[in-house]
This record gives sequence, C-alpha cells and structure tokens, in this order.
Amino acid sequence: MTEHTPAPGATPTQGTTIAAAILALIAGLNAGSQALTWIYIFNGGPMPTAAAPGTETVERGPAWTLIAAGFAVEAVSALLLILGAILLFARRTAGRYVTLAGMLLVVGAAVARMFMMAMSGMPGTGSGLIAFDFVGLGLPIAAGVLAMLPSTGRWIAAK
Repeated sequence: MTEHTPAPGATPTQGTTIAAAILALIAGLNAGSQALTWIYIFNGGPMPTAAAPGTETVERGPAWTLIAAGFAVEAVSALLLILGAILLFARRTAGRYVTLAGMLLVVGAAVARMFMMAMSGMPGTGSGLIAFDFVGLGLPIAAGVLAMLPSTGRWIAAK
C-alpha cells in the first residue's frame, strides 16, 4: 500500500494537530487535577462519599500504596500530555510521541487503579466510578490517536 501524496501545491491543514493539542491539554489538566486531589486524600484529607460528602477519612490498607503509585504515574502522564500539547502547538515532531506516551501512561494507570480500587473495598468504588473513569479516558485516547495520524505528521513536517 502506498501513502497518499497530496496534489502539487496543496498544503496540509492543521485541523488534526490543533485538535490533538487541545485534547491533550485538557486531558493533561484533568489527569493533573485528579492526581492532586488524590494526593490530598492520601495525606489525610477527607474523602467525599455519597452519604456525607467531605466527611469520611479512609483507612489505608496495602492496596493504597499501589493506588497511590497509580496516581503518581498519572501525575507524570499529566506533565507529558501538557508538554505534548505545547510541542504540538509549536509544530515539533516530538509532540506526537510525547502525547502518545502520556496517553499510554494515563490509560495504563487508570486501568490498574480501577482494578486496585475495586479490589481494596474502598468506599465509592462501585460501577459508577469505574464508568466515570472510562469516560475520562476518552480525551487522552482521542489526543493520542489524533497526534499519531499521518495528517498531523504532514502538517508538522510542512513548517
């Protein structure tokens, strides 16, 4: 299969690159805010529950260490997604790969965290939380896919 070459004189458009950068920026801010919230909870802050929001402190068990590690990885992925967005806006090829790395870390950490939270018996870890986490993965996955599309690469290379 050969790659499609645009007609002579045609310039690549920036649509996928800008969309990837915006989604990566939003996903990075989302991942960062989640990581900061959970760091607060792990350091003794109250955990909101359905019964009494903001009043429950959660007992820490062995699974909490792994859950905390997942949020530390998510904090790193937040930085990668934000850096990837900046590099995409700056038309740097590295932005594609940094965004992809951030997306892979977010997805891996989220899947591992959902499993660990469900196994830990943590309050509020029912199917609603897991469904919410899956919905939240849409942004980084879309950013990673758009960043890796050939049209993104063509627009970056055409600078």
